Amino acid sequence: MTYHEHGVSASGNCYKVRLALEQLNLPYVWHEVDMMNGATRT
Repeated sequence: MTYHEHGVSASGNCYKVRLALEQLNLPYVWHEVDMMNGATRT
C-alpha cells in the first residue's frame, strides 16, 4: 500500500506527516498543492 500525501512543502504540519512516514519506512507519494491559487480550498 502506498500513501498519497497532499500538502505544501513549507507547512510544518505536512512536514510532521512526511517525517512520520519516513521514520516508519512507509511508501508514499508526495503531491504538492498550489496554495497561492486556492487549491487548498477544493
